[in-house]
Amino acid sequence: MDDYTTTRQFSELLLKFREGVMSDEEFRHFEDLLRANPQVCRYYVESSVLQSLFRGRKSASLSGSCAAAQTAWDPQLWDELAAYEKQAPALQAPEETPQRQVIQKVVYPPRERRKLTPFSIVVLLNTAAIVLFFVFLRFVPPKGEHEVATLLDQLGAQWGQADPALRPGGRLRANGQSLHLQSGIVHLRYDNGVDVLVEGPAVFEMSKSGVYVEYGRLYSRVSQTGLGFMVQTPTSRFVDLGTEFGVHAQVNGTAEVHVIKGSVQLFAGPQQKAKNSLTVSENKAVRYDAYGAKIEQIPVAKEAFVRAIDSNTNMVWRGQQRIDLADIVGGGNGLGTGKLDSGIETNTGRWFESPDPDLVQSKVTGILSGAGEYNKVSSLALIDGVFVPDSREAPVQITSVGHTFSGFVDGREVFWGNIFNGAWHASDTALKHQLKLNGQTYGTPGNPAISLHSNQGITFDLQAIRRTLPCAKILRFTSLFGVSETVALVPSFSPSADGLNSGKVNCWVLIDGKERFNRNCVSYLDGVIEIEVDIQDEDCFLTLVVTESNDRRAYDWALFARPSLLIEMAAN
Repeated sequence: MDDYTTTRQFSELLLKFREGVMSDEEFRHFEDLLRANPQVCRYYVESSVLQSLFRGRKSASLSGSCAAAQTAWDPQLWDELAAYEKQAPALQAPEETPQRQVIQKVVYPPRERRKLTPFSIVVLLNTAAIVLFFVFLRFVPPKGEHEVATLLDQLGAQWGQADPALRPGGRLRANGQSLHLQSGIVHLRYDNGVDVLVEGPAVFEMSKSGVYVEYGRLYSRVSQTGLGFMVQTPTSRFVDLGTEFGVHAQVNGTAEVHVIKGSVQLFAGPQQKAKNSLTVSENKAVRYDAYGAKIEQIPVAKEAFVRAIDSNTNMVWRGQQRIDLADIVGGGNGLGTGKLDSGIETNTGRWFESPDPDLVQSKVTGILSGAGEYNKVSSLALIDGVFVPDSREAPVQITSVGHTFSGFVDGREVFWGNIFNGAWHASDTALKHQLKLNGQTYGTPGNPAISLHSNQGITFDLQAIRRTLPCAKILRFTSLFGVSETVALVPSFSPSADGLNSGKVNCWVLIDGKERFNRNCVSYLDGVIEIEVDIQDEDCFLTLVVTESNDRRAYDWALFARPSLLIEMAAN
């Protein structure tokens, strides 16, 4: 068992021991750890000294080096000292002497050498320990002088009038004063590496070992050096055992804990009263009902707490594991802020909030003059650009920094409808209709999609996306791909000779100009094609392309459904 696991296990047992909720089996294991590990033993003795001085709580039985260390604080020793004091001869007061001269010579008798007995040595050691302890208490800075954390960032934060003017980079103190966050979100980092995000409205108080929350929501990400970090509410205490967890303290005293990683030790009940103890493990959540004085299991809410913010990009991350690329096409940040049915003009790079009415009425075909030209999308920071992949103009530029690709087949300069967030179609009979793949509807808020008619390409700036979410690491691109079933079955469209409206398309996924996925001659009859492409930290650009196949049919409406970048929290 490694030191971290042992320390974590002992911390949990020590908490239960102090709260009086330890079972006999746990107590035996507690003593085994004390006997086997000198570091654990030393920590226990130091803790017991403070505990005995201030609370008088009974200590666990010890042996070996622990017992020797504990002897200095043995109550029996002090009883023996008291008994000795009763039997010691009384001190004689000196007889009254005649009036002394103002100045007189004092002759001191030679000092008698006394032999130190073992009992005397123990007394001296105990006296020195007591003196050192109170000297320590005397010279430790008062509570109000402890700086414990730094305000790293804040987003829309409004503090109470009585609170100090807090700014990013400012230090926070454990001074017994409550902080009132009326609205917004703040990111605090303790000096031991613990990250805490508080979402207003909230009232909380900093301490050296954790944070007291009168009410509000907070999320805690605890480093190994911060093991034992405590979140306390008026009715509960949540002690970290190596975790990421969220706490919601309500005004009425009810409190919830949602454990995302690791485990949390819950002690439920008001101060100075018997408490219920429970270990809450990963992907579990509980609520302590202050009125009923009971603990109940509840579903874990993984996206209920803010886990990261970035005031430079107005990013608020609640633990989503996917960045939605369709949302980015809609002008969003990939976390749900984009506008449905908005998109990008492929032959200009202009982002539009709603389709051009002229396009709706005339159903014109857009022809890009100057095939192979790359158009920067300047209004959207997370999209690099768009282009028409005309295979006759190889190589085709696919990024703003000059990456090109020569492998497109059957691409032409003719496209229709631009690139959309959603499944929009300019037709009198199928206006803003929803595309379907294998019976599943996409192009909706719940099932996002990027729709592209053939001969269009779009490139996403992965580095820009990383900057908006510095706390996360991009792992891979995933998507479903297919051709519109709805367009193929619309009766008013002129069918082909075989009764099918839909043509076939070729699908491409490129990373920094290199082919990572390709599927040719895809029709709606092929249903859903799954795409998964790993992304490395050094990769900069992700390009999605649809070209027409050699069948030369129209109605090549293709769909990247649920196009996502899978992410995970990066290490501190």
